[in-house]
Amino acid sequence: MIKFIILIVIILVILLILSYICYRIMSYSNPKKKNYENIILSGNYKKYVSEIEDLLNEFKKKEYEEIYIKSYDGLWLSGKYFHVSDNAPLVIGFHGYRSYSYLDMCGAGSEMFKMGYNFLLIDERAHGNSQGKTITFGIKEQYDCLLWIEYCVKRFKENTKIILCGISMGASIVLYASSLDIPKNVVLICADCPFSSPKAIVKEVIKKLKLPKISYIFAFLGALIFGHFNLEKFNGLEKVKKSHTPLLLIHGTNDNFVPCDMGKDIIKAYGGKDFSNKKLLLVEEADHGLSYFYDKEKYRNSIKEFLDKIIKDT
Repeated sequence: MIKFIILIVIILVILLILSYICYRIMSYSNPKKKNYENIILSGNYKKYVSEIEDLLNEFKKKEYEEIYIKSYDGLWLSGKYFHVSDNAPLVIGFHGYRSYSYLDMCGAGSEMFKMGYNFLLIDERAHGNSQGKTITFGIKEQYDCLLWIEYCVKRFKENTKIILCGISMGASIVLYASSLDIPKNVVLICADCPFSSPKAIVKEVIKKLKLPKISYIFAFLGALIFGHFNLEKFNGLEKVKKSHTPLLLIHGTNDNFVPCDMGKDIIKAYGGKDFSNKKLLLVEEADHGLSYFYDKEKYRNSIKEFLDKIIKDT
């Protein structure tokens, strides 16, 4: 009996250790080292390093106001507000997983700056200047997004039109937030290469890394025990069925991180069966987060046409 108890304890300890390792790899962001601005662009990004650097330098030259708000669970969240024109629409930009807003918003952001839109770049929880040490793949971040929207509605004119713009995990965040009770000021969601749900992307990464399927159990337990979020209880596609904000969804057909099929699943589910004010822009051969650089004209024209239509209709 004692041997059996010892064996159970050993198994539980191993289970906890493996779950903690998964949490550290998947979700933990060291508060002392969470500035991702020193990312080295590799893989297909290498082709566009010079172009990306030029856009980043343009962004960094612009004057901005540092803004802080408090999350529902007591974290200070940081954003950079760029004022371009009085009475102009406002874009709120959300970056991807372990990335930062300048990098991920430099493409779409540069186009929207040219349109004269004001811009608020967000440091998501556990990134940049925002507090927090756990990345939850949109599960908690969706409520941070809602707070940013409410802040902007209170600060700016009540009739200010707001566009939520995100890439990769940031795109999923704005999509999930759109299913909440968001103010009518939000007239458009622009989501570039979102994943359909946190559970789906975790399983996809496990598959790409050729890890055994049982790895998901440790990832799930690590998130639940150490990150305090539940991958199993969050269904992204069910969430977006409740959304009714016009949506422009962009996805590269050769996305090697978030499969293009996830984008197709989202656009199909979004808003339910009867919602029609949505568009899927597929950029041929584009890799993850690189649709803008693969086909600037198509990207630019699609955003402008959709924005012009939405802004005019509202």
